[in-house]
Amino acid sequence: MTLFKNMKNFIDINDSKNADVRLYSIHHAGSSHMLYRSWAHLLPGWIKCIALEVPGRGMSFGEPLPKSMEQVIELFLNQVQTDKPFAIFGHSMGGLIAYELTLRLQSLGIPPVWLGLSACKPPHLKNKENLSRASFNDDELIEYLEKLGGSKDFCDDRVVMKMVLDIVRSDFRIIESWRMSDLEVSDKTIVHGFSGLYDAGVTPQMISCWKDYVSGEFLHSTFDGDHFYLNNFPSNLINKIANDLNFNR
Repeated sequence: MTLFKNMKNFIDINDSKNADVRLYSIHHAGSSHMLYRSWAHLLPGWIKCIALEVPGRGMSFGEPLPKSMEQVIELFLNQVQTDKPFAIFGHSMGGLIAYELTLRLQSLGIPPVWLGLSACKPPHLKNKENLSRASFNDDELIEYLEKLGGSKDFCDDRVVMKMVLDIVRSDFRIIESWRMSDLEVSDKTIVHGFSGLYDAGVTPQMISCWKDYVSGEFLHSTFDGDHFYLNNFPSNLINKIANDLNFNR
């Protein structure tokens, strides 16, 4: 049984109660539902976007951080609504969660119609990592995030910086202790990989390897940006997502 039952972890991004498709979106390590707030005025009305937020930040700030990927997946699994077509998008850590969540839903006979995997390594590459980012000191962790293109704004406030880095470390600890599944996404789910051309951590070539974990259609789009390309090109990304989902209306 999951330890987390707070509906604060499921945040409506736009107000589209009669939408044809639900889009569940999962953030990267150290982030929150705020990653997707700018999507509210960009999404077409027929897509309802719900952010799935890992506990301990954003709307549930101050609550316990999860100890394992299994806790996160169970939390999200228990809340995904499947009464109409639904899709899942995840960025970086969120992509890893999205993949595992899709496999779990697939095993229950309720796969998403679409899966978006953004800036995240496929299982055979992720499982070979030996980088312990969770053990980085503050300066090392900040340097690592800045190399990826992460925001430097929080570094001006030591109190805020400490809180953010604690969350980032917790997320990295979950990622690094989790051995990913290596099962194929069924042909009932279209899979679209997204990458930043200048991503120092997850190259477009790495994203293209996701095709080996897909039974059906695999698409790949690259943007002129780094690991956090989606902050600079939200409209372009949403247009691609909407184009894919339009076939499932």
